[in-house]
Amino acid sequence: PGATFGSAKRWFPERYAALCQRLQKADVSDILVFGGPGEAALGRQICEMIGKNCISLCGKTTLREAMTLIGKCHLFVTNDSGLMHIAAALDVPQIAIFGPTNHLTTSPASSKSHIARVPAPCSPCLRPDCPEEHHRCMKEITVDMVYEMAKSVISVRV
Repeated sequence: PGATFGSAKRWFPERYAALCQRLQKADVSDILVFGGPGEAALGRQICEMIGKNCISLCGKTTLREAMTLIGKCHLFVTNDSGLMHIAAALDVPQIAIFGPTNHLTTSPASSKSHIARVPAPCSPCLRPDCPEEHHRCMKEITVDMVYEMAKSVISVRV
């Protein structure tokens, strides 16, 4: 859920939690939250909102351990981040959420990667914080939108 570049690249924790809760209702059992040590509080927050079958691994794994675990995921939902590229290299089905960055130049290189984005007039601004202070490029990416993508990627029952 994090992005070292800046907060503008982060989809909102409550949306990650709502998405995961919907996926759990559709037979996705376990949720792993990945991130670095600086995202530990964010990972805990998301798992607390999800409530069950969620483990935050933020700051608890080495890169090698994270790679091994990502490789076992059935779906990886991510911001534009380094772990997004690792999931792509491992050919893990993923939904990459793009806001202020350019999906054409930094998208994951995998046929199993799907981009969630809503074009905003100010995007891509390539800024770590929203210069307009509205975060439209991320706010307009809804839980419903990402959930529908997830259903098609992993063919979950609803």
